[in-house]
Amino acid sequence: MRDDQHAPSCHPGSTSVATQLLQPDPRRHTPKTSRRECWRGQKMHKSDTSETMKAIRFSRYGDPDVLELVAVPLPHPGAGQIRLRARAAAVNAADLKQESGLFQDRAPATFPASVGLDSSGTVDAIGEGVVGVALGDTVFGFAVDGAFAEQTILSHWMHKPDGMTFDQAAALPVSSETAYRLLVELEPRPGETLLITGAAGTVGLMLSQLALARQIRVVGTARQDDHSELRRLGVQPVDYGPGWVERLTQQQTSPIRYGVDTSGHGTVPDLVAFAGTPDRVITITDSNAHRHGVRFSTGPGTEPEVAWAEAAGAFQRGELKVSIRSVWPLSASMDAQISFRDGTGIGKTIVSIP
Repeated sequence: MRDDQHAPSCHPGSTSVATQLLQPDPRRHTPKTSRRECWRGQKMHKSDTSETMKAIRFSRYGDPDVLELVAVPLPHPGAGQIRLRARAAAVNAADLKQESGLFQDRAPATFPASVGLDSSGTVDAIGEGVVGVALGDTVFGFAVDGAFAEQTILSHWMHKPDGMTFDQAAALPVSSETAYRLLVELEPRPGETLLITGAAGTVGLMLSQLALARQIRVVGTARQDDHSELRRLGVQPVDYGPGWVERLTQQQTSPIRYGVDTSGHGTVPDLVAFAGTPDRVITITDSNAHRHGVRFSTGPGTEPEVAWAEAAGAFQRGELKVSIRSVWPLSASMDAQISFRDGTGIGKTIVSIP
């Protein structure tokens, strides 16, 4: 898809939703107007009612093409919650897994189901009992009923640091909570070496930088195209693919004490071999890791704000770069997920909600 494509209108003389939402940016994409957008177009005009909003929903399991842009009732915050005028959401692997039905045995969807967890925006409503935040504050956090929407409800949040864009803020919640949790569970110490498989992925990249900020050495597997960026951040890259174990063995001069699998490509046994014991290895992708005595880390934890504070502090000190790979309008959420699934390159895939 080219950045210079213009979305066709649904009706003669009308302006498509995608065109209205899109702002010029070399990373931002203008998709062709989807069939779902057209036949639902009459529901999506802001003038219809102030008590509805546009949001992404899906009514059956499947690939990203199950996503639909629809009008839904405006949500209101309950006790301990806030509502955002959303500005951005991030695509995560868990979104696609949820839509595919992978989680339906333990967490079946109630259709039509919402999408997304990472949200950033401006506070426009505050629930009972909430302190420390005011209307107009800019925050990011976990959306309780979908992040791909014009307005979102948050039960966990943090103020957006100065100098951080809404796109960058939306990229933080899941990746930084996961990375922080892995560091807490492994407990590597300054000067020790951590091996990460999938270091250029969204979690791997966050984990690498938070570990480096703690003075932990980081070695990471990645595609050759991503090596220059990893080196710039301070990571020792290893070319991913067949023979990576031998390549690392030949080039590594200091012992590897810890291993984290973020890739899900059967690297757990190799990580155990490098670390010397399964106790110092953890995975977020390999559900069979227990066969090797390795822990499978799941989340989010009960206090994600602690993780976000560490990430925000690292950002403000210049120790964390929040990379954005591509930005898509809300109406192109399906295309955003396909880009996330099939694309290459470093950084988060963002859905912009201007």
